[in-house]
Amino acid sequence: MKIAVFLFSLFLAQLAWADADKLFQEARALIGQDNPKAFKLMQKAAEEGSADAEGGLGYFYSQGIEVPKDEAKAAEYFKKGAEGGSARSQLNYAAVLLAGQGVKKDAATALPWLEKAAGAGVPEAQERLGLALYHGDLIEGVDKKLERARKLLQKSAEAGLPASQNALGMIYGDEDKAAESEKWLRKAAAQKDRKGLSNLGQLLFLSSKPGDRERRVEAIRYLLEAEGMGEVTARNALAEYSLGIKPAEMQEAREEMVREAVLGALEASQTKEPKTKN
Repeated sequence: MKIAVFLFSLFLAQLAWADADKLFQEARALIGQDNPKAFKLMQKAAEEGSADAEGGLGYFYSQGIEVPKDEAKAAEYFKKGAEGGSARSQLNYAAVLLAGQGVKKDAATALPWLEKAAGAGVPEAQERLGLALYHGDLIEGVDKKLERARKLLQKSAEAGLPASQNALGMIYGDEDKAAESEKWLRKAAAQKDRKGLSNLGQLLFLSSKPGDRERRVEAIRYLLEAEGMGEVTARNALAEYSLGIKPAEMQEAREEMVREAVLGALEASQTKEPKTKN
């Protein structure tokens, strides 16, 4: 009899969790479209036990949406969500601890939460931890561990995060795996990651042959684009390669960059045009 009562109670709890999660998903979908309704639904989902919704309320307070901006209250909600098992909240709580936003800066406390979020498969957590392990000096207490960094960055790069794609490309480059390096740097550059653009430009230029005009022009174009975004390594590379760049190559690269910018602007304007009714 006791087992039957326990199983029935568990069934009711699962139904409540399912309802709370449904409310959370509805609230999240409304953010930016109907913020007042999104906030009310998020509150209700949190009251009904959604850890994701606890973290969701943290987002409202961190951004000052529907409520006055309050970093301390945001951190409090992120912590509640994290303790409740929300992977996204674990990432956000780790982030505010690392930045000291609304709480005392505390890398030692942040790291276990970042690990949990990365282990749960949150790409942004995998990226942040992977980059820290790759560089070895981004987060206090995280030493350089290249093999683990590669595994985490591979996952976040495959999820489409450009900074991870750039870092993974650099890792393969250090291993003299040129094809893999170029593949991932191209993915980062396609998303206009300025470091990806710069690193791809350098790779293409240094690996191009004197007669490979197309590859050289493409390399210069990426470097010019990265330089225009304020990337110092691109500016330095252009200065270093300047004696080997022909004026015609530079001109063609500039023309291609302008052409791509115009096409991009046209595509963006077309997607914003309202659809006509039949």
